[in-house]
Amino acid sequence: MNQFTYLKLSCRRLLGAAILLAILLPLLVVRPAHAQSIDEGLVGYWPFDADNPAVDQSGNGNTATLGSGLQLTTDVAPTVFANSRALLSTLNPNSYATAPGNGIDNLADYTVAFWLRVNSAATADGEVVALGNRMVVQARKLQSGQDVLSVRFPLRVFPYPVEAILTSNGWNHVAIAIQGNQTTIYLNGQRAQNETYLAGTSGTPSGGLSFSSPTAPLDGILDDVRIYNRVLNASEAAALPYNCNNAQGVSAGECQALVNLFRNTDGMQWTDHTNWLQNDSPCTWFGVLCNNGHVFALALPQNNLRGALPTALGDLSGLVILQLPNNQLTGELPLELGNFSQLQTLDLYGNQLRGQLPFTLGNLTQLTTLRLYNNQLRGPIPQQLGNLTGLLTLDLGYNMLAADVPALVNFLNAKQPNWAATQTVPPTNLNATIQASTSISLTWTPIAYTTDPGYYEVLSTTPASGIYHAVGQSSNISTTGYLVTGLTAGQTYSFV
Repeated sequence: MNQFTYLKLSCRRLLGAAILLAILLPLLVVRPAHAQSIDEGLVGYWPFDADNPAVDQSGNGNTATLGSGLQLTTDVAPTVFANSRALLSTLNPNSYATAPGNGIDNLADYTVAFWLRVNSAATADGEVVALGNRMVVQARKLQSGQDVLSVRFPLRVFPYPVEAILTSNGWNHVAIAIQGNQTTIYLNGQRAQNETYLAGTSGTPSGGLSFSSPTAPLDGILDDVRIYNRVLNASEAAALPYNCNNAQGVSAGECQALVNLFRNTDGMQWTDHTNWLQNDSPCTWFGVLCNNGHVFALALPQNNLRGALPTALGDLSGLVILQLPNNQLTGELPLELGNFSQLQTLDLYGNQLRGQLPFTLGNLTQLTTLRLYNNQLRGPIPQQLGNLTGLLTLDLGYNMLAADVPALVNFLNAKQPNWAATQTVPPTNLNATIQASTSISLTWTPIAYTTDPGYYEVLSTTPASGIYHAVGQSSNISTTGYLVTGLTAGQTYSFV
């Protein structure tokens, strides 16, 4: 007799592209750590602070050895991290530092970022940072007196430098992104240069890092050096040097929440990002309205936001209106949305948000409009949503949500009578019955979805394959079962 392992049944709805749905256990919502900086892929970090000026704070153990000619100075870069010191290099052959290259030496694609201030009286070319002999960054002085950042690749067959002009007599934030043969230089958050060179290298690469050098010491100050094992995008490069400590009109915390949103959702690619990260007044940024020292409204509908909502968004404690519909937001709704104690309008419809509704939405007792339709939200609706008694508009349609607690069901039906009929949740009461040596009957209770005919699709696999293949589909969403035929006698099958 055949052995059949019945796991789960899926349904599809006919709304453009079909969407596969499956029975899932309740998801565990884990609160992620509150990000304070761009640390994904950080493999080297030297802030050169007073207590441990040589320590690599990335955790990779690349502690630097500081030469006797180097000094610490209180003239620090305007970073958001409140560095207490910076590394001062002078025209001294001992004014340099070296460090091992653990996790760095063999990188193909990477980003090097740092703050640099060249001495206004500097007359000679000075080396800033070098990754062995693979990449060397210099500050060169032109006859015109301008300082130029020069990035060289000594091992390339055509080692022409990539260069950009620095701001005179001040701090410059530099981010150099290397991807294959393409080099992009960002100065103070803006792309300054982009070059692609022919492939090909010669010679033997050397490892380790150096800051300044004995043969070409830097005449200037270096601070907050970071190396990433990935290429930062333009939005990350723009966010890295932005300092919310100088924010006007709102607190530094609310400013940083906006910066994190910009960074997480690729703000440089937004349809409109007027003024974002271009000045110290977040209240002038496109889509931001302020009142009494707080962000009052954040409205960026249909603006090409891509990515996940940052947890720091919950720091906008005075937010009353949040409208981010018809974008390309992904990931789960953060628990921190429940921090918006004054929120009245929450519009996130028309995205690709996934996962469960956070129970913290029940904290939003001032809410009058909640529209989350046309996403990929799934699972049980939290009972806490019943706390939102002031809702005038509720739309949870076209997700994969369900509710079975009577009080909650009654609440939802009163606020949005047809909500259940638009959910493509899995069917219930699933059963499998062997009909013959080569067939099995699958039965279920249909879902309440009635918006269009829809259908259920049945897929199967064997233990040896592990790959699911379609074995049939029902005629419509009201069907209560399907007969699978053409199976192999003696084979074990799993169905979804």
